Amino acid sequence: KVGQLTVEQARSQASHVIAQLVAGKDINAERRAQRDAQAHELAITQARQVQDGETLEWLIDFYRDEKLMKKKIIKERTIEDLEGAKKFFGARQCHLLTRTTKGWKDDGKTIMLENWLARPFRSIEMKEVMERFDVLSVTKPHRVTKTLKPIQRSHQLAFKMVQSAYILINKRKMLDGETIKNPFAVLTALDKWGDVGVRTRHLPFRDPESFSTWWDALQELQYTAPRDYILCTLLQASRSVEMCNLTWECVDLKLKEIRYKETKNLLTYIFPMSDMVYDILKRRHADKPKSNNYVFYQTSHKSGHVTQDCKSHFESLAKKSGTFVSMHDLKRTWASTAEHLKQHEAHIKYILKHKKQGVDQNYFMQHVDDFKALMQTVEDYYVAQAAKGRALVQSRVQSDSTAID
Repeated sequence: KVGQLTVEQARSQASHVIAQLVAGKDINAERRAQRDAQAHELAITQARQVQDGETLEWLIDFYRDEKLMKKKIIKERTIEDLEGAKKFFGARQCHLLTRTTKGWKDDGKTIMLENWLARPFRSIEMKEVMERFDVLSVTKPHRVTKTLKPIQRSHQLAFKMVQSAYILINKRKMLDGETIKNPFAVLTALDKWGDVGVRTRHLPFRDPESFSTWWDALQELQYTAPRDYILCTLLQASRSVEMCNLTWECVDLKLKEIRYKETKNLLTYIFPMSDMVYDILKRRHADKPKSNNYVFYQTSHKSGHVTQDCKSHFESLAKKSGTFVSMHDLKRTWASTAEHLKQHEAHIKYILKHKKQGVDQNYFMQHVDDFKALMQTVEDYYVAQAAKGRALVQSRVQSDSTAID
């Protein structure tokens, strides 16, 4: 057999084509003309789509307006992420990295990606999506950290958002009898989504000496607002964006409660204050300026409050203590500590602001009093570990001094 044909069927078709050629008919020219006609028709269709404004950029904006903006609560960061996604689909010069046995290497190779934002979104093909994704997966980021490595997370987020935009437009167009192919579905089909890396860094709370060194360095931090902000973020297991933007309307010193409104999962949470958090907020309230309503006010900054990442302060703490962590590592530290202390799993998830799934969210009501003991237990553990670490250091110093004598 020849494909789906027998040898005799193939010979018969070949004889027919030869007869046409002998008669002066150019089969190849007809095929080229047919392809040209199809390409011309496609060009006219795409030009009409561009004229109608249904470009990839239009699709992204459509998704923003029809899906995101119609939510009751939409985070400004989500809109910023969507706008930031456009940079991966505009004209972009990419500096490519090469993987070696020792890591990633910059050979100086570059490639120019074309601008998709002005293209009709229907014209983008799966092969193009796959090729662009692969290029960006080995592209050098604009800001290089201590370790040279390609973009890991941001381009995947951009592609996922556009994939969602295609899903939405397809649902809308189906009402008009049109089916829109989703070229970004190829990334899921070929399992292209990469592992962006699971972060496990946290404070060494189980090592008294290391923990006490970091804890004491924080207490001695020169700047009051960052010091209070970092400590309260740790003890409240809070997200940095929620804590740095906290205002006094959300703080009830009489009931010793903090209200976190419009959190990441769009819910409002009321948390009790542990003793140390209450003392910090009571002091800050007594000293607060009349013209600033932020709890962690810092008039030297344009925003009026502490910087969210406090990067320079964490670097200062690292120099003094030998331990480097970030704001999000504090949340991870609190969760690990609570689990180490064998606290109630459901209560830990609530403090971490992890939403209950399924019908459970309709049956289980949480109360602030349930969490007071938990948060105080974690705080007391940190205080005890810091004291234990100091005692160990002091004991070792005395022992060394005795040995020298």
